[in-house]
Amino acid sequence: MRRIIQIDESEYNQLVDKANLNEKQIEEKAVALYEEKGVANVDITVKTDSDCYSSRYFKCGSFVWYKDERFFISEKLRNNLRKFITELVQYKVNQDYEKPERLAEDYERKLNFLKNVRYIFYAVALSGWAAFVTLLCMK
Repeated sequence: MRRIIQIDESEYNQLVDKANLNEKQIEEKAVALYEEKGVANVDITVKTDSDCYSSRYFKCGSFVWYKDERFFISEKLRNNLRKFITELVQYKVNQDYEKPERLAEDYERKLNFLKNVRYIFYAVALSGWAAFVTLLCMK
């Protein structure tokens, strides 16, 4: 058997305010618990393949998992988070290492040019000595 209770508008508004206050308290408590318990964890791995004089290739991988079985993160949301984090970290790594990579390439080109110039100097010096020896032998 259901009972019907009538209340006036001011009492109804008071009850609504209490309910809204309870919702705010619940939300604050949930945020505090989330920050305290840390129900999700993100692992980020950045791998580098490089040589001394070659380009560097960065590969980023991430994995999202939850530590507590009471709080469930859906597979679709975890995949979206993983994809977003991977793309963001890859972008940041590329941005941070773009200028040093260009400088390393410039230095490598200049070093190769100096190696070639050294061989040209050797050739000129040897041809000078060969000409000098030839002149000595002709006398």
